[in-house]
Amino acid sequence: MPRWTAELVTKLAQLSGQLALSVENADSVAEQLARGVGELFGDCCTVLLRDDPASTRMRLSSMWHPVPGLAKAVREIYEMQAPPSSYDLAGRVLSVNEFVLIPEVSSGELDRLFPEAFRELAAAHPIYSWLVVPVRVGDRVEGALTLGRLRPDEPIDAEEAAFVQTLADHAGLALCNVRLQRHERQARAEAETRTAELATACQELEAFSYAVAHDLRGPTRTIEGLTEVFLADHGHGLPEEGLDLIGRIVASSRHMAAVIDDLMKLSGVSRRELTRRPVRLSDLARAILSELQLKEPDRVVSTRVDACAPFDADAGLMHLAFENLLNNAWKFTRGREHAMIDVLIHESEVGLELEFRDNGAGFDMAYAAKLFTPFERLHRRSEFEGTGIGLATVDRIVRRHGGSIRGEAVVGHGARFFMALPRA
Repeated sequence: MPRWTAELVTKLAQLSGQLALSVENADSVAEQLARGVGELFGDCCTVLLRDDPASTRMRLSSMWHPVPGLAKAVREIYEMQAPPSSYDLAGRVLSVNEFVLIPEVSSGELDRLFPEAFRELAAAHPIYSWLVVPVRVGDRVEGALTLGRLRPDEPIDAEEAAFVQTLADHAGLALCNVRLQRHERQARAEAETRTAELATACQELEAFSYAVAHDLRGPTRTIEGLTEVFLADHGHGLPEEGLDLIGRIVASSRHMAAVIDDLMKLSGVSRRELTRRPVRLSDLARAILSELQLKEPDRVVSTRVDACAPFDADAGLMHLAFENLLNNAWKFTRGREHAMIDVLIHESEVGLELEFRDNGAGFDMAYAAKLFTPFERLHRRSEFEGTGIGLATVDRIVRRHGGSIRGEAVVGHGARFFMALPRA
């Protein structure tokens, strides 16, 4: 291999590395390419790019010339009177997607290569060989590199042209990276904007839900209270049908009050600040189960709660989550002769894995996707009381802790809820 070819291969590797780092914008790639090729050959080098994919017009993106100040003069002329694509060889390169080489430029060809505004400079600094190679991004030509040989005794040959084309192809890869990063930045900015808009909308919706629930709480309780007073004062004079209607009004108002309370809890989960501190979740579960047993002392329920070390979590929110899960287990095992509720806890370096399981009514897995959606009930109200908001609240609490929860069940054979909580 000739000495100069080995040097060119080394330069190719160096310039390719520089091009790979030029990802700020297309002009930075063009500047690296023009300066790298110009300094490598000691010739005049320009890089033209087209901003509009539908147009054949190209703009002068970068230029390098060994004569100080000449590149600036050419740019000024170019900006005032850019040559039409049909005048120079760049337009031909755009259409054929191959390099064009003129090994020896005659005086007559200067008029064809350069518009009148450039001829004075071309005469003062003559070009003896002319090469134009396409700058490709994939199969598409996005620009052109021109190399003007300033030495009359060393015409550009086909081997040099192929080498320059290789450099231009490397620049095309860099332009592709620029485009990908630009699209990525745009997509990220759009995602951030949409996320901010969504967060604002969620906050407004939470505030609205809280306000509506708060405003409805008073009238609902008033309806319940006045109905009970009416029933106490005048119930003895009402027929059985009237008493039944009054009873329905009281039951409905109590259910509405429960829904409002649960809605306010659900809203509060997102509104309140998350305050982590060491909490022994096993003690939390035992305390809730004890309270449930005190409310229904006649029930016989077998319980198991694994011990665990203190875990950093929001005590109030975790109490609400455990309360909802264990209330459900207590409710759905009602009627079981040998009711069972277990809380299994596995500790690891990553966090906690908890399993809440019971041998109650279970649910149909065909509707599992609705488990954590507000107001989605998998059992009739006539079978089991509830508002359909508890599991949605649990899901939101777990997600606020960066965790996840899912449920499994078999109808008539109980349910299992798996909660994963990562360490903060």
